[in-house]
Amino acid sequence: MPTANQKHIEENVPITEWDNPYFEVKEPEQMAFSIKDKFVSIQTCTEGYDYSVFDADYKLVDGGVYDNPDISIHAALKDVLEDFGLSEQDKRIPVDYEELMEKTEAVERERLSERIREEADSVVADFKAKTEELFNGINGQTQDDIEQTVWAYLQSKLDEYEIDVELVDVVVSGSRCRGLEKAGSDLDVVVEYKGREHEDDLFNVFNEDGLMIGGVKVDINPITEGKTGTLATYLPEVESYLAEKQAMQKASAVEAIPEKTITLTVAECGEFHSLGEFHENIASVEEAIAVWKSIPPERMNGIPSIGINIHTEGTERYEDVEMDILSGKVIDLEVLDYVPDITDEPKAIEVIAELIDKLPDIEVRGSLEKWQAAILASQIDQFSYDYDTYQYQDTVEDREAQVANITEDIRNGNTGYLNDFLNAVISEGVREGITDIFGEGVEIDDSEAVQTARRAKELLDKLAEYKPLAKVEELEEQNYNMIDNVLNNGAEKKEQEQTKGRISIKEKLAEKKAVIEQRDRAEHTSPEKETEKKSQREM
Repeated sequence: MPTANQKHIEENVPITEWDNPYFEVKEPEQMAFSIKDKFVSIQTCTEGYDYSVFDADYKLVDGGVYDNPDISIHAALKDVLEDFGLSEQDKRIPVDYEELMEKTEAVERERLSERIREEADSVVADFKAKTEELFNGINGQTQDDIEQTVWAYLQSKLDEYEIDVELVDVVVSGSRCRGLEKAGSDLDVVVEYKGREHEDDLFNVFNEDGLMIGGVKVDINPITEGKTGTLATYLPEVESYLAEKQAMQKASAVEAIPEKTITLTVAECGEFHSLGEFHENIASVEEAIAVWKSIPPERMNGIPSIGINIHTEGTERYEDVEMDILSGKVIDLEVLDYVPDITDEPKAIEVIAELIDKLPDIEVRGSLEKWQAAILASQIDQFSYDYDTYQYQDTVEDREAQVANITEDIRNGNTGYLNDFLNAVISEGVREGITDIFGEGVEIDDSEAVQTARRAKELLDKLAEYKPLAKVEELEEQNYNMIDNVLNNGAEKKEQEQTKGRISIKEKLAEKKAVIEQRDRAEHTSPEKETEKKSQREM
C-alpha cells in the first residue's frame, strides 16, 4: 500500500520526481529544446549530465558537465537554464536531439576548416615573405614574377592534356628561396593541387618541356593533400631542411679553415740561423725576449734576432712561414708588405704588436696600423655575416669592397655606426641570454645569445683600443706621396666633406671598385715582386 506521503501530490513538482510506485515514468537519456534565441541540449553521462548551449547559428556558446547524478535530468536542466538567465516560464520548443547535434557538428567542422585555412594561408604567406627578402633575382625577375610565370605554364599544360585538377598555389622553394644556391643550381618550385591525378603523373607532365627561366632550369614538384600534403604542412619541412643545410655549410666552412699555430724563434745569428744558438717553438713574447736577452753580447757570430713562425695544421714543417721581425735593435715592418701570409693572420699581427710594445727602446720602421685596421674590419664583417646571414646576403653585393669600406672607416675614425651595431647586438644578446638562463634553465656558456654578445663585446673593445697612426688628412697626404711635404690639404678636404655630408654605402662601393680597377691596371704595367716562402733556417 502507498504511504501517506505517496498519496499526496505536490504542485510544481515534475511527475518524474514523484516518489510514487503507481506512476512509473522512465526518464529520457537526452533532450534538446529551442528557448528564445538559443538551443539547449542535455544528456546523461557517468558523472551526471552533459549539457551544451548553442546560439541561433548553431555555434557553441557554453557547455560542461552537471556533476550531480542523484537528481533527475529535468532538475538538472532547470539549474542549467537558470545559469543562463532562462527559466521554466520561457517557452521551450522540443527539437530532435540527433538533428541538432548534426547541425552543430557541421558548423563546428566549418569553423575548424576556416581556422585551418587561415593558419595555412599564414604559413605560406610567411614563407613567401622570407623568400622575397632573400631571393636573388634571375635576370631581373623577382620571386613573384617567377611564380606567376610558372602558374601560367602549368595551367597551359593542364589545358593541353585536358587534365581535371585545380591549382591551389605555386611557391619558389629549394636553395634559391633562401639565397643558398650555388652556380648552376636549379630553380625549385612546389605547386599544390586538388584532384585525382597522381603526383608522379603530373610531375612528368609539368617537367617534360624542361622549362627554363632566365637560363635557369625549373624543377616543378606537384603535391596534394592526399599524398605529400598541403603547402601548409610541406613548407615548414622545407624551412627546417634549409636551416640545417645552412648550418652544415657554416660548419663545413669553419672546418675547411685549417688551424694555424703562431710561435716565435730566437737566433744568435740572424743572417744564418745555423750559426750559433737557435731556439724555436717559443710560445710567448716574454719568453722569446728573455731568451734573446740571454745571448751574451760578446759573441761575434752575428746579429741576434727574434722571428715569427706560422705553422698550418696538416702541412709539413718545411712549409711553415718563417721570418725575422727583430734584427739587432731594429724592427722593420715595411718588409711585411711582401709577406701577406703574415699580415693576413690576425694572431701574427697581435704577436708582433706585443713584441713592439714590450721593447720600447727598439727602433721601429713602418707601422702595423693598416693591417690592424684591415684585420679588425674583416672580423667585424664576418661577425655581421654570422649574426644575420640572410640580411647580409641581401644587402652586401661585394664583400671585398664591404671590408675595404669598413677598413677605411676604422682608419679615419668613422666608427659610430659600427659601435651602434655592436652595442645593439650586445643589448639583444643580454635580453635573450637572461631568457635562456632564467626562463629555460640554459647554462650561461651554452647560451648562443650570450656567446654572440661576448663576441660583439670583444670587437667593441678592439674598436675602442684601436689607435690610428695618422689623422685623416695625414693619410690623404700619404696617398699622394706627400707631394708638398706639408700637411695642408686636409683642411679644405674636411670643409668639403662637411658640406657634402656622409658618403653613402653605394657611393663608397663604387669609389672602391674604381680604386681596385686603377690598381689592377697599374700592376699590369709594372713588374711584379715575387717573394719566397723559404725560411731563413733553410737558406
